[in-house]
Amino acid sequence: MRPVVAVRALACASIAALLSGCSYLGITQDAPRGVDGEVVQAGAAHVDAIKTGDCLNEPGSEEFETVGAIPCGEPHELEMFHAFNVTQGSLPDDAAWERILDECYGAAFTEFAGIAYEDSGLDVFPFAPTDESWAFGDRKVQCLIGEATLEPVTGSLRGAAR
Repeated sequence: MRPVVAVRALACASIAALLSGCSYLGITQDAPRGVDGEVVQAGAAHVDAIKTGDCLNEPGSEEFETVGAIPCGEPHELEMFHAFNVTQGSLPDDAAWERILDECYGAAFTEFAGIAYEDSGLDVFPFAPTDESWAFGDRKVQCLIGEATLEPVTGSLRGAAR
């Protein structure tokens, strides 16, 4: 069963930032990373700073702007495995969102997990723009993988084949 989509809130400190869009102003927050780009210390990270292979815990609310990034070697609930931008010009309706989010459950999941979604015990947790952030140009969808129960795992789920 596909979970409810978590949505990313537009995170800006002022009206001027809202009018320009946060990512365009370089307003991001990121957990400490090593020279290889991997998170080396748990810390808050702006949702737009999360990269493929980053591990984190479930944000805890339907709308959020930061997440708790964690080194994958420590217990965590989710790992980002794919991201893409929606190319549709207008805000998608529910049916369109379902079609758009299929990208998280298909080839990208199989390539990352080493098993098709339908055959896996793991689940997908997509992060998608809010209606508000869409109005300011946010089109990024992030696909995360984890246990369906959000039971913490240690290590990457890349190639888990389960």
